[in-house]
Amino acid sequence: MSSSYKLYRESALNNILSIREGASSYFSQHIDNVGGNFGIDGNTFRAYRNYPISPSLVYRNWIDENEILKNYAERFNLLNSLSSFKSIHSELCADLTEYWIKCQKEGLTISQKFKIIDLFVKFNSRIKVNGYDQLNNNLCKYGNIPLDSYSLRAISLNFYGIVISQRPGMGDIKDDLTYNFLQDQINELMIDLQLPNLYFDYYAWNAPHIQ
Repeated sequence: MSSSYKLYRESALNNILSIREGASSYFSQHIDNVGGNFGIDGNTFRAYRNYPISPSLVYRNWIDENEILKNYAERFNLLNSLSSFKSIHSELCADLTEYWIKCQKEGLTISQKFKIIDLFVKFNSRIKVNGYDQLNNNLCKYGNIPLDSYSLRAISLNFYGIVISQRPGMGDIKDDLTYNFLQDQINELMIDLQLPNLYFDYYAWNAPHIQ
């Protein structure tokens, strides 16, 4: 992306730097798969309505039956560029969509699909996987931001001209173009700060002026 398309405000630099130590501590603390939910709790899945089978069950089964963690661990560990992450991200989205349709007989919305995959990536950025020493750091560095009311408010505050809605939420992401544009803008900001992408997610959830 050309630098002429960077839309972040100058104040965004100090805003993100203010949480650098907290984010570093957060992402250096490994977590367990408590409750076996793979990083997505029931509150998130309440927004996934009118499916015949529990969305949380389908998500967990997608990971278990297809051995997603095992099959992608090596590739996560060897990530060395944003483009390689985007390729894996697309594969995960396609794989989840295929499995979801098979189970539910209908697909996910754009925003639902991306939210699941991005929370799955965030989960993997913190869980300990023996034998894959770079996996966590790589996903923290390149991972996309789960787009929800917190992150969308953070985007509106820190970027010129990006207002999704007056009360932004996950469902406001209607197409791939909008999703990719927002992720690219965040990535440009974090590259200039020389910080991992997912620090922006930590900022969105922990900066007092976002709440």
